[in-house]
Amino acid sequence: MTAARSTLGHSATALSLACALAAAPAAAQPGIEPALTGRVLYAMCTTTEAGFLTACRSFVQGFLEGVQRDADMHSEKPFFCLAEDTDTDLVILAFTRQFERLPRTSVDEPAGMVLRDALWVAFPCEPAQ
Repeated sequence: MTAARSTLGHSATALSLACALAAAPAAAQPGIEPALTGRVLYAMCTTTEAGFLTACRSFVQGFLEGVQRDADMHSEKPFFCLAEDTDTDLVILAFTRQFERLPRTSVDEPAGMVLRDALWVAFPCEPAQ
């Protein structure tokens, strides 16, 4: 009975995430829906489903690599600053904690924007001295 209950729990979680994907409102840009919203990324990063957790890690790692490449190509001030030894798990933890503090109106924006905003609060850059 425990195995059946466990499978039912996983199915319910997967169904909840699928419903969240389908029900997510459009982004701030009219006519353009984000492929992944901040609300859905948060759900993926806080579930116990291995597949969704892997997708969360992959999204965050890709985001961080993109930010790093952009920083390498441009000399603009970074939006947030991570220590050299900051790993993906810490970034995900910071994202989920900051997400819970974000205004409800912003959580359905594209996941990259919500992640960026959360990391801006969690990992501020030191002022130039």
